[in-house]
Amino acid sequence: MARAGDTIENPLSGERITFEQTGAETAGQYLAARIHLAPNGIGPPEHIHPKIEERFRVVSGTLSARVAGREQTYGPGQEFVVAPGTPHRWWNETSEEVVIEARVSPALPLDRFLENVFAMVRLGYSDTRGLPGPLRMSRVLPRFWDVTYLASPPLPIQKATMAILGVVARILGYPSEYPYPYHQSGIS
Repeated sequence: MARAGDTIENPLSGERITFEQTGAETAGQYLAARIHLAPNGIGPPEHIHPKIEERFRVVSGTLSARVAGREQTYGPGQEFVVAPGTPHRWWNETSEEVVIEARVSPALPLDRFLENVFAMVRLGYSDTRGLPGPLRMSRVLPRFWDVTYLASPPLPIQKATMAILGVVARILGYPSEYPYPYHQSGIS
């Protein structure tokens, strides 16, 4: 479970997230983090948070983002807000690292979701873009439908697919939780 000061990393997508305040530390009110996105980092796929508002402020570098289908770039000091239910993604098209301050509210267990995804990547259970495979995600994602899901295909199709794959994943013995290896990874 993440605590203030803990860092998780997805080296394939280029993301490194340091939690400044977790949902547990704010009684679920919000989560604050500093995100470093590597040069040419692809960031997360287009996704939706049905109940979470996200606020981003670029500290350094130039961040590209698509929010509700509209692409824009943001430089140091610029901010943008993603309302609940809005499809969005962000990435770094430059040769310089981007640093972002992010705040999500309410926190929900977004930190737990990110820990699971980044742990699967560190264990080698992802594609080259740093996205865990659907079979393993079928055991994890259903616990987080109120936190996040992909922007496409439509949510009912995602839920049906994950339910079917989840049966196979359970039979194969895949766990429903992937704790992030903070101490084994050299990242604290």
